Amino acid sequence: MQLPVKPLTLVTIGTVSLAIAVGVYALLGWLMPTWNAASQPQPSSSATAAPIVANPLAQMTPTIAPTSISATQPARDTLPRYVVNASPIDVPADLPKIAIVIDDMGGVASLSEQALNLPAGVTLSFLPYGDSTLTQAFKARVLGHEVMIHLPMEPQPRTEEPPANPGPDALYVTDTPADIARKLNTNFKFLAAMSVGVNNHMGSRFTENVAGMRQVLERVQEERMFFLDSLTTAHSGVTTAATGLTLPILVRNIFLDHYLEQAQVEAQLAQVEEHARTHGQVIAIGHPHPVTVKALQEWAPTLAAKGLVLAPISHLLPKNDE
Repeated sequence: MQLPVKPLTLVTIGTVSLAIAVGVYALLGWLMPTWNAASQPQPSSSATAAPIVANPLAQMTPTIAPTSISATQPARDTLPRYVVNASPIDVPADLPKIAIVIDDMGGVASLSEQALNLPAGVTLSFLPYGDSTLTQAFKARVLGHEVMIHLPMEPQPRTEEPPANPGPDALYVTDTPADIARKLNTNFKFLAAMSVGVNNHMGSRFTENVAGMRQVLERVQEERMFFLDSLTTAHSGVTTAATGLTLPILVRNIFLDHYLEQAQVEAQLAQVEEHARTHGQVIAIGHPHPVTVKALQEWAPTLAAKGLVLAPISHLLPKNDE
């Protein structure tokens, strides 16, 4: 795919946009104080899922249009959001690139708040239904993080564990096209304007559904974003569903915190480094667990000496000559 070259003025626009966002974020804190209440961590075998409640964002009309955080209207109408909303961080082109995506953001406010303190090169993917999603997503932009939408989708059924619940407005294989369109409207309503891309939350069953994924990818393309396949199943139909479409498709390479022990996360980070050296770039997904945040905070400052670079995920998209 041919991507537009980022004009130099976008860096300036991005700086101005972040300044505007500071004011937006402060006003949001006044208008919506209940969104800032910190939830307590919920013990779970999966990654920091919030208590499943009705989607608070689905019932609201925006007080402040999220479009005010990004570039001017003409740029928004002509450039992909993964250009307009890209981080202005300078990433050397000749170094192996490491993209770290922390998803499940906004689900547990106290844990997500800690993840906001990670280096700006870390990309943060927000659950649309999280109580703290909107205010923390704005804050993430102010702090220089790229933001994604962590789109909830149906997982495979469990036989020996309690069923996994992907949350309100999740996409299911039994949904009609009208159901999917309505749920996408809800999930994208507040976050799309500030996001660069979308990745699936759970979805080991839904991402195998080529017809359903085709409708999702067509909408993501209309929204001028890319899709990152979290690859929660070995039988993902994302690549097949994307046939003939023009949106960029990325695929997760490594999970960081399937096992919540410091040594295990550090071992996964060593694999991240090796994959980056071998392939030139790597995408790793983690979650805002304390052990993951701590490991990343200690690891990120070591990359420069190793000849590696932490890159916002938009920097891993194919370039014009690829």
